[in-house]
Amino acid sequence: MHSAITHLSSDLRAWAEQTLPITVGEDIAAFGLDRPARSHSRLADLFFNTDLVDHLVPGAEADTPFLRGQSLSSAALRNMLFPATLRNHSAARQIGLHFSVSGAFAYRLHTHTPGETPEELDTGLVENNRPEHDTLPAACCHIDIEHDLDKQARLSWELEALGDDCVLHDMALSLNAPRDVGGRMVVIMRTFGRTNDIIELLTRFDAQSHLSAGYRRALRNIFFLVLDTTGDVDEDSYSALAGFDHLHVHVLSGANMGGGGNMSQSLLLLEDALKKSEQDIDELLLLDDDLQISLESLRRHWATTLFRTDDVIFTLPVSMKSAPRKIWEDGAFWGRFLDADRTGARTAIAPRLLRHGGRMDDPDQADKLTGLHYPEYSTFIFFGLSHARFRALGYPSAFFLRGDDIEYSLRHGAAGGKCLSNPNLWAWHEPAHSYGQEYMSIAHGVIINMRYGAEVQTSFVRFFKQRLLAHAAISDAPGLRLYADVLRDLNDHLLLEHEFAQHYVTRLGEFRTYDGAFDYVPDEVRADIRASAARRGESAVETSFLYPGGPKQDTVARVLLHNPHTDRYRVYDPQEAAILSETVTATAALARELARFQDGFDDLRAHYAARMQEVAGAEFWREELTRHAAPRTLFGIAPQEAPQPAPQTKADT
Repeated sequence: MHSAITHLSSDLRAWAEQTLPITVGEDIAAFGLDRPARSHSRLADLFFNTDLVDHLVPGAEADTPFLRGQSLSSAALRNMLFPATLRNHSAARQIGLHFSVSGAFAYRLHTHTPGETPEELDTGLVENNRPEHDTLPAACCHIDIEHDLDKQARLSWELEALGDDCVLHDMALSLNAPRDVGGRMVVIMRTFGRTNDIIELLTRFDAQSHLSAGYRRALRNIFFLVLDTTGDVDEDSYSALAGFDHLHVHVLSGANMGGGGNMSQSLLLLEDALKKSEQDIDELLLLDDDLQISLESLRRHWATTLFRTDDVIFTLPVSMKSAPRKIWEDGAFWGRFLDADRTGARTAIAPRLLRHGGRMDDPDQADKLTGLHYPEYSTFIFFGLSHARFRALGYPSAFFLRGDDIEYSLRHGAAGGKCLSNPNLWAWHEPAHSYGQEYMSIAHGVIINMRYGAEVQTSFVRFFKQRLLAHAAISDAPGLRLYADVLRDLNDHLLLEHEFAQHYVTRLGEFRTYDGAFDYVPDEVRADIRASAARRGESAVETSFLYPGGPKQDTVARVLLHNPHTDRYRVYDPQEAAILSETVTATAALARELARFQDGFDDLRAHYAARMQEVAGAEFWREELTRHAAPRTLFGIAPQEAPQPAPQTKADT
């Protein structure tokens, strides 16, 4: 491990020496023109209103040519500015509007308030306004967040070419620095089996860095730390990163300790390397390995945190990769507002996803996003916190899969902190679920609920009784065994222990045999199964493999369990003798474990409360690291750039 720390500390020191601190009065390019990813080129209407789409889609050059009368407007969901986040969580108060152009353009700045007609805030002419170096062009105007904007307002701008051969080179909304700050951020990504996704994301960032001087300015102060726990990964796996121009990336390989474990392993290595290098940082951003996000969103987040006024954790809205206009979640509550009366009691072992199923192209979506939005928890898809806050909270819990981010958010909330979803940012991700993930979700969900509010066993007993009845009704022995395994491992104190990873591998092998019983079943075959059962006066039940609906008739001839994440089915006869026998055995096992859980609840709650305290500390993770092969460096580079011109201030413009 000492070798990995030495290499990482060396890279951190080299990076820190060429970072550019922000000085009071400096204008920092904070918000530019976001563009859809190549795979989302059909989403252009969510990014801008224009007849110049061909010049703004992925693959286009940074320069956007205009002919007389052509215009570009940012009055779309992804390029409006929602200032409420800055108003409430940043000390910055002055916003500047900057266009780097050749030729003459008319610009208009509008403010939008929910339910009201947009108002023109400023208008004017910008002509041949292109700086020689990577600095901001002169500002067209400045806006005071406090005095010029309504609390519910958002901003958009419009450019119209006044002649032919006009070109937009770059644009930015800047923040005027109210104080000196270091502005150093470390982005942490950990992966198991998604090496190519990590490389693809970083490659996109490097390619996008050529589109704007503002990106290159921000990237000088951002360091990417990757922990790859894929078994066969080596130095050649990341050789493509050697060609990057503006990204500072360090890649480590290490043992796979699961979701929370790999995040804690990364943070522990970072802390040791920072201490060795005698450097410090301001912000941490924890990213998932398979999200899709633009460099523009990353830069916006960096700028938003520069002058933070509190310890809020930042997250963002997340849409689905497979249905990119559909919102999957915008933060969530854990275990609350899911009962019949929608009370705030933590009685469920499930998330209440916020804005789930909403549409990005809903005409009212921008109005819905205008106000401040404080979910109870943020996922590690995108999780931004100050370095000081991390040091106060400690390390993520030893949750191998599912729940590590939930617990960390609730820990933050219990200490008086908030999570805020920033609508100026956006990401795309794909949800997935399986038997193994359900096992982890429920086991960790029980521990989380015992730690954060559920002092009695009633809601737990009700949940597992419902699972028993639902799966027994359709003779689903694997489903019954799944929940029996959850209770058995909780009762036996196997969770939150150093040896759990090996145990989970065994469990995962069992769950994969369940997955192996599922197959692709075409619509016409499923229709034949239903029709055949109906001709015999029986029924065929098609339902989810988890949380199935009960049969509506007494005689069920066929069950079709559907896994919507793989679109595979398990088809079986619930009355078959062997299946009935398995069901009885599995039902009895689940009932026994539920009785054990019920009888030992108070002791279990005390035990896991103590374990949660221990696994949040560095010593637990140091001990865990000694049980595995030492981490090693796969790749490290800190691009050296020429000194920049003196920072530009509001007075200069």
